[in-house]
Amino acid sequence: MDLSKYPRNTTVIDLSRECITHINWQGCPVGLHTIDLSGNEIYEMNWVGCPDGLHTIDFMNNEINEMNWGGAPNGLHTVDLMNNEINKMNWEGCPESLRIIDLNSNQINDINWKECPVGLHKIYLSRNRINEINWEGCPKGLHTIDLYDNEIEVMNWEGCPIGLRIINLESNMINEMNWINCRDGLHLEKMYLGRNNISKMNLEGTPKGLLSIDISNNEIYEMNWEGCPVGLHTIRMGWNKIDDINWEGAPKFLHTIDLDNNRINYINWVECPESLHTIDLSGNILEGGVNWEGSPKGLSAINLGYISNSINWKGCSLDIKELYCYNVDYEEYVAKKKAAMVITEACHNWVWKPRCNDGTIGIRPRLDMKELGLV
Repeated sequence: MDLSKYPRNTTVIDLSRECITHINWQGCPVGLHTIDLSGNEIYEMNWVGCPDGLHTIDFMNNEINEMNWGGAPNGLHTVDLMNNEINKMNWEGCPESLRIIDLNSNQINDINWKECPVGLHKIYLSRNRINEINWEGCPKGLHTIDLYDNEIEVMNWEGCPIGLRIINLESNMINEMNWINCRDGLHLEKMYLGRNNISKMNLEGTPKGLLSIDISNNEIYEMNWEGCPVGLHTIRMGWNKIDDINWEGAPKFLHTIDLDNNRINYINWVECPESLHTIDLSGNILEGGVNWEGSPKGLSAINLGYISNSINWKGCSLDIKELYCYNVDYEEYVAKKKAAMVITEACHNWVWKPRCNDGTIGIRPRLDMKELGLV
């Protein structure tokens, strides 16, 4: 790694995938702003000789196993440590200027905020081994935290910073929407809870400012709007087990809802908010046809997925700008859809198979033969 070959006024250097094992800042341009060291073989963070003005550094896809901040420049703003071998969060000596850090795809077990910069704005911790949310010592100004694909079982709000705007808890092991200790003044606007084990839609105690929530790919059977924030405008509920559309108590500003790949067979618009303009109903079994009676006047984008050869437009006075539907052999589609649902019910567990014979990585289902009616 020879930085002396670059002109003194160089501000951006790309040294990705250069087989670098050690960082040597000797001869580095004094005005360096950004350096990309991703895809190398670096095993430690070395800041000795690093220029004071460095703003952004990319350590993604290396072999670093420890967060070391000794000698890091005081103006450091963004650090990418994605896909390394870090198993512990260490903030000792970290510059107070740090605003964004990416720790995705490491081996971290616990969230630790001790000595974390008070101005940290965004932190990414997806694809680690975290099983508990800990807010003790968390910076009060934290805006975004990404905890996608960990091992978290419980939603914990005790000590959550009031300024938090976005939290991603998708692909964890949560089975209940829990808002205990969720502060009244919490400014949360977006929440992702898809791909968990949630069976009940519970919005009681949700932050009042919540604008968007994703609870797709869960085990939810019915729509329950009790306690829903009045300003909620977007909700994703696809890939659940909902068989009946219920609008009672839905927020009056709701404009987008995804209900794709559920078990809905009839479209019901009773008490649907007039604000609704986008709905996704693809992947359902609309045996009752398409009903337009009571549909909101502003509805303009509809995805019906696979339907019969014709749509009954009787009673429709909408100005539809986007309509997605596909003509198929409807009886064949319904038969296949029902068969798929039976198999889904029988999949009581999914087993990770690390590596298949062809070298790919994937999963395989464990089937309950009784559910399939084969024993």
